[in-house]
Amino acid sequence: MPLQGRAALAKRIADWWGADACSRVPGFFVAERDGRRWWSLAGAAGLVIPVHTIDGHIASLKVRADVPGDGGKYSAVSSSKHGGPSPGAPAHVPLRSGQSNTVRLTEGELKADVATALSGLLTISIPGVAMWRKALPVLQDIQAPRVLLAFDADWRTNPHVAQALGQAAVALVKAGYSVQIEDWEATQGKGIDDVLAAGYTPTLQSVALAFGASLRGRSRAWTGSLATIPAEEVPAWH
Repeated sequence: MPLQGRAALAKRIADWWGADACSRVPGFFVAERDGRRWWSLAGAAGLVIPVHTIDGHIASLKVRADVPGDGGKYSAVSSSKHGGPSPGAPAHVPLRSGQSNTVRLTEGELKADVATALSGLLTISIPGVAMWRKALPVLQDIQAPRVLLAFDADWRTNPHVAQALGQAAVALVKAGYSVQIEDWEATQGKGIDDVLAAGYTPTLQSVALAFGASLRGRSRAWTGSLATIPAEEVPAWH
């Protein structure tokens, strides 16, 4: 997604597909200044990542910003600030061929693409760890009986990631899937893409690991005090 030349790019697309079609595509909007109107494209400047449906259609576009802003490194291309459509936050299914009895679930579209390419195992992604429910309809359509959860290594220190990992594992087990956790040392990489790119192989753990992580994620430090009485005043047991 370039920083300059967006009006010319949007005009070429609008001339090809028509204004009616473009008005329904997140990211397109009509800019206006000094009485002039023209098509343009919203979104940060950076690497464009297509978010695919299970059928291979592009449901939305994500941008890995060249210069991250307040919203973080990744953002969706949307026309919502200009009165146009928003893409929402769909799950992503990388382009692949063939079927598999196992599917990996992680967070982040680019991470899923890289992990799929490096491992050969279809890796679908959710737009955020708290949005793991977005993956359930996709997994149901894929019909793979086994799911590997590969959340970032910071689940050990980030209670939000830990809780999401546990919740996803519980929901998938209840839905009838065989679930395992891909585990690795934080020194080997933060995400599954980093781990695979570095040549490491994650260790497969049981869902008990995720259940324990979820409990730790819900725990809170207690800073109160307990009332005490002198030991001599405690009645003897009979």
